[in-house]
Amino acid sequence: MINEVDNNSSLNQMSDLEHDKNELEMMRYRENRLSYNIGILGIFASLFACFVCLNSTNPITVVVVAKVLLNIVILLGGFLCIEKAKAYSKKASIGLIVFGGICVLRIFWIPLQLIMYFAQYKDFLAGKTTDTTYSNYLGKTITSAYAANSGSYRWLSADGNFRGIFAIVLLLIAASTFIVAGVIGFIRSTKLNRYLDSLKVNE
Repeated sequence: MINEVDNNSSLNQMSDLEHDKNELEMMRYRENRLSYNIGILGIFASLFACFVCLNSTNPITVVVVAKVLLNIVILLGGFLCIEKAKAYSKKASIGLIVFGGICVLRIFWIPLQLIMYFAQYKDFLAGKTTDTTYSNYLGKTITSAYAANSGSYRWLSADGNFRGIFAIVLLLIAASTFIVAGVIGFIRSTKLNRYLDSLKVNE
């Protein structure tokens, strides 16, 4: 009875090892589509967040130029990383994780400025303050539409709080998808590299 249990256990272990070997062997010929698809979602979320922020801020500032350049870097760099992560590049996977961290930091930039200066703008409209610092940060897509009580500007609400929160949600999606895509790519590339190294040793 004990021998039968031991035999079954050994067979199960052999089956698991064979399954892992087959999976690793298939990775040599299959692309890492999971990291690629998740990374694409991150790029689109990041771009949409960029559109919301740029549509909401004063366009005549150095900040806008910096924002545009940063998003160009994320777009091109992110796409390059997901293409290489698809081919099991460990460095590209780490790059995706870095882009995810950058998206987290972006939350504390323009989205929070939108919320903070929109509150100041409402105080200005209510006569509670004469400070017009908000005009250096908020675009007319917010100030003109909100003052006219139109409620929205074309396709997006004129409420600065809504825009700020919406941008934060998009950036959180971008950050999480970049990081998840990077972690998956890193794990898979590490497994594949170890397997390929083992084949070289056995030759």
